[in-house]
Amino acid sequence: MDLSKNGFLNIHASILPKFRGAAPIQRAIMNQEIETGISFMKINEHLDTGPVLETYKIKINQNLNATELEKKLSQLAAKKIIENIDDIIRGKAKFTEQDHSEATYARKK
Repeated sequence: MDLSKNGFLNIHASILPKFRGAAPIQRAIMNQEIETGISFMKINEHLDTGPVLETYKIKINQNLNATELEKKLSQLAAKKIIENIDDIIRGKAKFTEQDHSEATYARKK
């Protein structure tokens, strides 16, 4: 049985395909990235590898810690989720495959 004709959506806390995995926020800070963001992506059978609908970027202030950055990204996701879901429902969503050769993994430890 098909649970959803549109598939399932995930909001990942990185600019995919960079920092797939469990700790993208922490890895962005540890790697001294100047920006990060969120990616609305379709879930598939592999970890954070599904096609991306939309990516939103923010600058990383060097004084931010992981908790503060997580809050900023969560607020951004809350602000953008309805328009992305609306695009899917209206059939306007354009998912783009990730460039898997550019993928990095954000290990938890």
